[in-house]
Amino acid sequence: FKGAVYSWRSFRGKLLAGVNQRLVLLTWGAVENSARALIEEHSLQSFILVLYIDTRGDFIVVGDLQKSIYMLMHNATSNGEDGAAGTHGAASGARL
Repeated sequence: FKGAVYSWRSFRGKLLAGVNQRLVLLTWGAVENSARALIEEHSLQSFILVLYIDTRGDFIVVGDLQKSIYMLMHNATSNGEDGAAGTHGAASGARL
C-alpha cells in the first residue's frame, strides 16, 4: 500500500498498522493463484501522522503526531466481521 508504516501491532490475530495519517486493520489471506498477502479490512483516516499504536483487549490507543492520543474500542459483530469502533477525541464517530 502507499505510504510509510510508522508503527504496527498485532491485534486479535490481525495486524494494525499506522500508515501515514491512516490506521489500517490488515489480515493475512489468500489472493490469486493460491498466493497469500496482507488484505486491508478496514481503515480510519482521522489523524495527522500515526506514530504509536497499543492494544489492550478490545481497546486501541493511537498516538498522533500533533492532535492527541485517541482511544478506540473495537467491536466484533455476531457473524465474525469487524464492526464499528467508538472513539474519544477528535476522531469521534469514525469507523474502523
